[in-house]
Amino acid sequence: MGPSKLRKTIKFHKASYESYNGYKRVPHKSKNLENFLMTFDSEK
Repeated sequence: MGPSKLRKTIKFHKASYESYNGYKRVPHKSKNLENFLMTFDSEK
């Protein structure tokens, strides 16, 4: 699985995660995911 495919997968999971739980109800988990995505970006 290449980086771009993984990136799309992460984005998809992020969107479904937020719509499932509600963005406002889980801000801490959403923030953790943002941090993970930033780390993933910088490691490319």
